Amino acid sequence: MGVSVLSGGANEAGEYAGGNTSAVMYCNTSGWAFGPVFESREQAEEFMAWLSERGFPDPRGLRSSELGESYRKFKTETETKESAGAQQP
Repeated sequence: MGVSVLSGGANEAGEYAGGNTSAVMYCNTSGWAFGPVFESREQAEEFMAWLSERGFPDPRGLRSSELGESYRKFKTETETKESAGAQQP
């Protein structure tokens, strides 16, 4: 019971089969997808780790508005880090 990531790169067994496709989080108990559409499976997993580091180990406990605001902050932080890394020699 928990949250899993579903992506277009999954095989019939639901295992990650590679590729860089869109992904969503879903409750693997109810089969219900929720939250934003991510650019890749890796981004979804990074977001879930980011939430956990901030005291939210289960994103299902967040209201939609809280999840949306958290995603916005995650994207801002991620883009800032990528920009800073690209500017270093």
